[in-house]
Amino acid sequence: MGSGTGAPTPRGLGFFMPPEWHPHESTWLAWPRNRETWPGCVKRIQSLFLEMMGLLASGERIDLLVDHREQEAEIRTRLDAATRRRVRFHRIATGDAWIRDYGPNFVIRDGGDRAAGFNHWRFNAWGGRYPELAVDGEVPNRMAPFLDMPRFRPGLVLEGGAIEVDGQGGVLAAETCLLNPNRNPGRSRKEVEDYLRDHLGACRTIWLAAGLPGDDTDGHVDNLARFVRPDTIVCAVEVNTRQPHHRRLKDNRRRLTLARRPDGRRYRILTLPLPSPLETGLGDLPASYLNFYIANRWVLVPAFGCPQDETARKTLQELFPRRWAVSLNCRDLIRGLGGIHCVTLQQPRVVRG
Repeated sequence: MGSGTGAPTPRGLGFFMPPEWHPHESTWLAWPRNRETWPGCVKRIQSLFLEMMGLLASGERIDLLVDHREQEAEIRTRLDAATRRRVRFHRIATGDAWIRDYGPNFVIRDGGDRAAGFNHWRFNAWGGRYPELAVDGEVPNRMAPFLDMPRFRPGLVLEGGAIEVDGQGGVLAAETCLLNPNRNPGRSRKEVEDYLRDHLGACRTIWLAAGLPGDDTDGHVDNLARFVRPDTIVCAVEVNTRQPHHRRLKDNRRRLTLARRPDGRRYRILTLPLPSPLETGLGDLPASYLNFYIANRWVLVPAFGCPQDETARKTLQELFPRRWAVSLNCRDLIRGLGGIHCVTLQQPRVVRG
């Protein structure tokens, strides 16, 4: 089902994408093991995943993609008994662990006939940058039997980290990503907005200008700005005016202050500073505290060994008083040019009344 096919769209059937703070049925992960992504530190990345799983399991199920039986068996030995009981393993091989970008995008329907479905967007490995990873675009096909819910095929290239919704008709996206010719050549801004409306239930798109230095996604919005409440957006700022991206992030903030909610009111705009530049010998890395993940009981916050780490954690703790905001060391994870939000994917819970 999808736009341009004559088949019903999610919006036409009453579906919409809920915000990340909507209760989760599960968090989906793909086990990391790509040594080209994390040269010399794959074991430490795997330890970080085990730490995340231990936290997440206290509040929701974990669905973990693994390559084969032997990998599953090895992971089981590294999990404590309580966490192991909350993990469902799926033998679905992946090229890399960035499941938010190639995985399904879940939608729900409220009212008397509550249900869930998912969008299977096209995935071209971030504008063709990593052709060997384009195979991960088939992962939603292999997940479909486990999900057992309606599937929609929009026919548009879109990664999950490129969008952020408030659940009330608003969506954030960056022009440099979704309007980039390396994704959907020939698609106009209005056409892209129509897809977001029809498949996310988003009636208003807020366009940001550009991403961070070193961001190989062309500007995923989950490094730039996030909804934390239906009326509140947190955005990244660079306090050092000598940094070349200071002006770009300032422009993003300006656009957000001018944006209107679907009901016509303005959003409340809060800020988080970027971490200090990381000295890794790898050039610019797109490290951002905006790449946090909102789970049922936790807010998983990236930390980089910078003075700003605790400011970010405290800010998010104040915004989510019913969850625990915990900092996780992401100095190794960011070497793969992604963060906590990039490797997690929420499946919303459908509460049947």
